[in-house]
Amino acid sequence: MLERLVATANRSAIDSAIISLSGPSEIGDRIAKTGIPVWSARSGPGGSALRAPFSLRSAAAAWRPDVIQGWMYHGNLAASALSHALGHRRPPVVWTIRQSLYDLKKEKPLTRIVIRAGRVISGTPALTIYNSREAAASHTNLGFSPLHQIVIPNGFDCGRFVPDPAARMRIRRELGITDSDLVIGHVGRYHEIKGHRLLISAIARLKARLPSATLVLVGLDVDDGNTELTAAIRDAGLESRVRLLGLRNDIPQLTAAFDLAVLASRAESFPNVVAEAMACAVPVVATDVGDCAAIIGDTGIVCRYGDPDALAAGIMSLASLSDADRERLGQRARARIQANFALESIAHRYWDVYASVGRPQPKRSFDLSFI
Repeated sequence: MLERLVATANRSAIDSAIISLSGPSEIGDRIAKTGIPVWSARSGPGGSALRAPFSLRSAAAAWRPDVIQGWMYHGNLAASALSHALGHRRPPVVWTIRQSLYDLKKEKPLTRIVIRAGRVISGTPALTIYNSREAAASHTNLGFSPLHQIVIPNGFDCGRFVPDPAARMRIRRELGITDSDLVIGHVGRYHEIKGHRLLISAIARLKARLPSATLVLVGLDVDDGNTELTAAIRDAGLESRVRLLGLRNDIPQLTAAFDLAVLASRAESFPNVVAEAMACAVPVVATDVGDCAAIIGDTGIVCRYGDPDALAAGIMSLASLSDADRERLGQRARARIQANFALESIAHRYWDVYASVGRPQPKRSFDLSFI
């Protein structure tokens, strides 16, 4: 999402620079190729977390930002610390939190420490941006300051995520699926929170009722090497009905090949895959987590989490529609994303935040983002 934001910025009005607290990355390289400075706190020989604070201050002092924006927990703390270190011209800090948080025990040990530290000073940033109402509520319940917070949802490039008949045909040929087969798609890394077992259980209930259905699973560790996942598929008798694609970089084209998409997660904040499917005019069945209900509205199905019968019923509801009716529903879903979550309008809400909290120079503001 940060990559999308800086790519959408009006460069004549806003200059952006990124400071990464980790080493160089694929996303950082892509951003840098657009001409936006990307500086890694651990780049170069011997780069380390111990030396990073001194280098960070030097870099930020040279850039003289009007606003420093943190991106998630570690970046938020670093942004606040850096603003303090810049002394008398201390720029305002904006935090960004992009996940729902229910149980600290589910986080890594260092992340738990960082979250607790953030909770203590959560009243100090000029503003905290959450990407969903669920994220704001869950953090407030865990003791984060309720003051100076707003919700700005994720934005989507509806010129990239589009209905694509050519991609649909190409992907289906690649997977050995006919055009008349019903394709149920799920995009998400393999993790207990993503609900793969729940989805497999729901699809198993529909074997007899949907004999031409194929389940396509996409994401990190969602491949034949995942023995836990393949065993669950085998135990459900779905070996011939499931395609495991692993991590892919052609998600817009893959999504356009689905007839319907499913999100089976136990917890989410603002799940991108739901809106991306809708932008491709693919109707969605989702568990009632995060802001799914607000994203989907009346263009899909939202069902309670943890109930494979409810998920199966939701899938069957969309699968039972005629092709024409499902296409019309998908077009309504796309129109909903265009009206409410188009990238350009969401990006402008970030720029309005910078203008409201910053001290912009004439015709120019500078945003320094920490990730």
